[in-house]
Amino acid sequence: MTTSLPSTEHPLTAPHIDLTSVEFWSKPFVERDKTFAWLRENAPLSWHKPMDRPHFKPDHGEPGFWAIVKSADISFVSQNHELFSSDPHKWRGWGSRRTIQNCTAPLTS
Repeated sequence: MTTSLPSTEHPLTAPHIDLTSVEFWSKPFVERDKTFAWLRENAPLSWHKPMDRPHFKPDHGEPGFWAIVKSADISFVSQNHELFSSDPHKWRGWGSRRTIQNCTAPLTS
């Protein structure tokens, strides 16, 4: 039996929001807070493209990252890091494991 690793590439959840841009982080706090309020309401677990800056080239090779924006979800994921790991070695033999990569439902009720 061969266990394949899931793809970590996903469609952008909120393509109109670029959390990696200098422009976003240059906005006043109130505007950024409105964006995070929108994410909490509409996309509490969202997929984003990686930062693409000439002076910052991450070497991890990942096609993006998950943003978790609800306090309860952040707390749950932080306290259950074995369940929500991006470490591909933890996938071997755990085809139905609930991780960030295969999560489509809210993390908490």
